[in-house]
Amino acid sequence: MEIKSQTSKMMKILSSESLHIYLSYLFFIVSCSTIAFYADNFGNKMWSLFVFLLGWLGIFIGAFQWYANIFYFLALIQRRNIKASIILATIGLLIALSFFIIEPPITFGGPDQPIVGYGFGYGLWLSSMAIFIAGQVLLLLDIGVLRRSYILLFLAFFFVAITSFEYFYGKRSPYSFHAKQSSIFEQYCKQSKINIYHKVNNIESIYFDHAQNGLHFGNNFGYEWSSSVGTGLVNVGYIESYEYMKNGKYYKVFADSTRNYKINTTNIASPNSSIMVSITGKSYPIYGIDTKNIIIKDIKTNIILGEAFVVVEMQGSDFKHCPEQGFSTEAFVKDVLNLKANRYKNYIWH
Repeated sequence: MEIKSQTSKMMKILSSESLHIYLSYLFFIVSCSTIAFYADNFGNKMWSLFVFLLGWLGIFIGAFQWYANIFYFLALIQRRNIKASIILATIGLLIALSFFIIEPPITFGGPDQPIVGYGFGYGLWLSSMAIFIAGQVLLLLDIGVLRRSYILLFLAFFFVAITSFEYFYGKRSPYSFHAKQSSIFEQYCKQSKINIYHKVNNIESIYFDHAQNGLHFGNNFGYEWSSSVGTGLVNVGYIESYEYMKNGKYYKVFADSTRNYKINTTNIASPNSSIMVSITGKSYPIYGIDTKNIIIKDIKTNIILGEAFVVVEMQGSDFKHCPEQGFSTEAFVKDVLNLKANRYKNYIWH
């Protein structure tokens, strides 16, 4: 008897004029329990419930899409007024869809991050409004109860299928992203190397080749601008000075003993260093992948002393790199050139 009673209730719901209301509620509630969107190379994710509770604050950073909920709720309240509810829900759906076009900056307690993909939450949120509009239109057209139920169930399945396809196979799906990211990383990983051919001694100055103006790594594991590497070496007395080029001009950086040993920069006509450290690389910002190619050579003899090719993949707060043991530009330079701390006394740590 209990099973028959439950079946009877289900049949009443399926044949009810409010079937689209139940489906709309279901989609909305489920959407709040899933991920709305991803940022920072899919390293950060935003849960829909969090967006629902605090999304109204987005207006202060130009994210107005949360206010689609206002029109959606007003449409639900006015559902007896079919035409008015259709207009309200349609406005809400259009505002929600604008998230595809106008992607506001997102922050996770740090710098703003671009949105890179959407989760089930966003798709089901759109579906909740779309299924409501469809049901109201069918009521307006006075479609028969049974036929209307079939159409609504088909649309519900269709919206879930579209959301699932986009999530698993779309261009901005986490699965497609990770597949492409892994492909790029593995391609460069095969090229990784750290080779030291010759070691030298008594190096006083280094010329850092800024052909590509340095790299866009962070400061993790020595992935810095090459000039920063030079400053570190001068700071602790590994070398007396270093030279580099910027905007077509040459500069020399050294610890100036006449100014209380502060790091000083001066213009020079041309580099005088016998050693050049060339640092170039390629970046894939969308996938959080950067490569770095370091060549250390004797400028006078044109002999390569050492070379390294490394790749790093950063995703949120996680990263991996090739070679697996990690890499430090400064440590590599020190190793090839046999640099020792405190060789020069005209410096102080600052």
